Amino acid sequence: MDDLMNVISKINTEMSNYILTELNKSGVNDFSLSHGNILINFQNKEKMNYRELSRRVGKTPQTMTTLVRKLEKYGYLFLSVDQEDKRNKLVRLTEKGKAFLPGMFKISKGLYNIQYKDFSLDEKLVLKSLLAKLLNNFKGHDLDN
Repeated sequence: MDDLMNVISKINTEMSNYILTELNKSGVNDFSLSHGNILINFQNKEKMNYRELSRRVGKTPQTMTTLVRKLEKYGYLFLSVDQEDKRNKLVRLTEKGKAFLPGMFKISKGLYNIQYKDFSLDEKLVLKSLLAKLLNNFKGHDLDN
């Protein structure tokens, strides 16, 4: 039996542990990985529509509600009504959220350097391509077959 699932699970655990350890070192301990994933999407955006943010993060709007409310409670995000379409919510980074981003980018760079250590450019491209292909195999897969 192939142990690919076990290998992928171990990689995910190691990557998660690295990120959480680095966050703790920088004094951020009120975070989950999903929170960082939300905030990092504001890299080049001051504000974002709630639906766009959900799409970028790959979470349902219901799941996003819980995550965004927690980030708002901790002072990283601010929610407001979209004045152009009052049915929509806009999400903005607060000053605390903006101050968090450089540290998160540093952690991301460290993670990138670790994950691709000793890989050639061609190997990186092949790995990404194969993993994308593997992921795509599961999208739309009929679970009844």
